[in-house]
Amino acid sequence: VAAEDPAIPAYRLVTEAARLYAASDWTAALEKLLEVLPLPENARPADTLARCLMGLAILYYWESGDYENGLAYFERAESAFRETGEEQLATAALQFQATIRVDMAHEIGKSPARGLAPEATALFDEAMAMFDRVLAAQRQAGQRYEAAGTVNLIGYAHWLKGEYDDAIRMYTRAADEYRVLDEWDALTWPLNNAAVIDFDRGYLRSARDAFQGNLESIPPDMETSQRSYWLDNLGATYLALGELDLALMAHSAALDLHVSARPVGRRPAVAAIALCPAWRRTESDSGFEHPV
Repeated sequence: VAAEDPAIPAYRLVTEAARLYAASDWTAALEKLLEVLPLPENARPADTLARCLMGLAILYYWESGDYENGLAYFERAESAFRETGEEQLATAALQFQATIRVDMAHEIGKSPARGLAPEATALFDEAMAMFDRVLAAQRQAGQRYEAAGTVNLIGYAHWLKGEYDDAIRMYTRAADEYRVLDEWDALTWPLNNAAVIDFDRGYLRSARDAFQGNLESIPPDMETSQRSYWLDNLGATYLALGELDLALMAHSAALDLHVSARPVGRRPAVAAIALCPAWRRTESDSGFEHPV
């Protein structure tokens, strides 16, 4: 009788974690992945370990908001992927490290009088340097879709820093790249982001026109949940303009879609995260849903 592959327990744990996560039990999924780590080295193949580390990082970051553990596991995942020669996945792990730093900097915040705190400035600087490395790697690997997503993320970081002109410039670049690739669903993210900036600057009619125009131009089969957030943003703009009836209509249409749509959770797929991890509510005065 042939001996059992010593890695089978690790495979089973990872498979069970995937099943639990699909069932929306992310805490149980995390516990299963943690059980892989203490297994003997010959019982956890390098590629399986790398994916386990990436999964743990995503669960800590996106599901529990644990930046410290998320960052630590993304760093380990990056190293593990480089050891297995999976450079594109290593680049994705590096991108996450940059994104966490942006989130951490945003939470530190800034004051009207003094601007960004030194700690936030340092985190933003580290994130931007990492995004530059990610973008260079994606360009070299011919990952044009992923590169456009990174450009969008750089724009988002500029927006959080209050650098609106730089943010618009990056969003425009991302949108142009998505158009060239005929990625019309992805195109909606930088377009929405740019419209949010119009709102923040007080260009309410421009924001309204952008949200309305984009709603009319996006593909009819676009994910229902995404369309609902666009409608929410349009409704917020109508409300700010004092057009209460139109605001109510937009928000009501959005609510109908929210109810009918399958809930959108954090997306663990690397390709999706490279574009837009999830809809994220920012602390902007607008209360907009600002995609990443």
